[in-house]
Amino acid sequence: MKGRSWSAEEDRILTEEVLASVRQGQSQLETFERVGRRIGRTAGACGFRWNAVLRKREMRAFQKAKHERVTKQLQRNRSSGDSLKGVIRSLRQMDQAYREDQQKLDQMERLRRERERKLRDLKEKHNLLKDEWESFRNFQDEIKDRYASLVKLLEQARDKQREMEKEEEEEREEAVSSVGKGADVDTNRQAES
Repeated sequence: MKGRSWSAEEDRILTEEVLASVRQGQSQLETFERVGRRIGRTAGACGFRWNAVLRKREMRAFQKAKHERVTKQLQRNRSSGDSLKGVIRSLRQMDQAYREDQQKLDQMERLRRERERKLRDLKEKHNLLKDEWESFRNFQDEIKDRYASLVKLLEQARDKQREMEKEEEEEREEAVSSVGKGADVDTNRQAES
């Protein structure tokens, strides 16, 4: 289903699921896979849609979900009696996750720019081929017109030749006929004398 537009319902489902996974500290990749199966898209398409469009649109909700996750982790750490080292470890993990997300976003942005460049190149190539095709069609039409004119000229020449042959034939028949009449006239003159 390549090239299919995203519906508002698909955007809503993806946004809700990703925000929920962020709040719970779950992997976004797993969420993309789960949502992709649910809405009939690839995990990559879901990830790209989230990072390129929805995350920017839902930045406040995203920040709030991350804040809720941190708050929950801190509360868990406090309630479980974790020391400051546990909090630092959690913060480092969150920082690492953030850096990984940023790298993925950068990678997807590079991919998007590359695909836009390829699309521009293909459009240019399409326009060149379209122009070449139009030139070819015009040339083809000109050749057809010239061929039709040539055929017409040949038919006229053939008709003229037939007409000339017919006139020559008539002239020969007249000549033969007049020679025959002349001989009859001479015979009649000799008979009279």
